Amino acid sequence: MTWSVPVAVMSGIYLAEYGRGKLASAVRFAVDTLTGVPSIIMGSSPTFSCSADEAVLRLGRRGRALHDLHPVVVRTTEEMLRTVPTTVREAALALGIARWKATLRITVRTAWPGS
Repeated sequence: MTWSVPVAVMSGIYLAEYGRGKLASAVRFAVDTLTGVPSIIMGSSPTFSCSADEAVLRLGRRGRALHDLHPVVVRTTEEMLRTVPTTVREAALALGIARWKATLRITVRTAWPGS
């Protein structure tokens, strides 16, 4: 859980700000596909595991929880960043700020409240 949310947020930032090529299309397709899979189907995979070791089953349950959480966070981050007006980004770039700094310091902070 500690690594899933930051990776998902970074993926959402990439898709919203920089994602224009084949990699972005593949990531969007994977996120949309994973969002559409019902959690009951994903939950049955560690249960039907052939391993008798309880630690492996617990790890599988944690992985499923992260698997369910990741696409939702990616899509939410991407949509929140798209609500920020283009003029805010352009104003930051016009002041001479590097694009990655403008993204992190201006765009993400503007989108943070989620409204």
